[in-house]
Amino acid sequence: MCAEIFRGPRVLLVDEDQEIRLAYSVAIEKLGYKVTAAPSERQARYCLRGQRYDLIISDLKTKDGDGEEFLRYAQEYHPRVKFLFFTSKKVAESRFSTPNFSGVISKTNPETLFGFLKNFRISVLSLKM
Repeated sequence: MCAEIFRGPRVLLVDEDQEIRLAYSVAIEKLGYKVTAAPSERQARYCLRGQRYDLIISDLKTKDGDGEEFLRYAQEYHPRVKFLFFTSKKVAESRFSTPNFSGVISKTNPETLFGFLKNFRISVLSLKM
């Protein structure tokens, strides 16, 4: 029987910009995460069918979808997954009212994202032990 040994948190990163996906995927993996990167909401939905994730980081608006709709879809099929929007626009967090919504982080301020991920990793690993 084959078994995967990786026990760290899993992240699904959704952004249509290839440079952003690559740069952030590498940086997030250096923090101890297993990252799957999707270029579209359609591809991200496909990824959700075959894998469980601890956290989804998604652009608020993609060519083929709306972040709010994707948030509802993800939480319908994976009720425990945490969701973080990653955008270059100012957004009022109060408009998102689902229990696993974790916030909105600016793409132009990666330090905020990395701080969130360091704390999130600690909380996820403590739950898995």
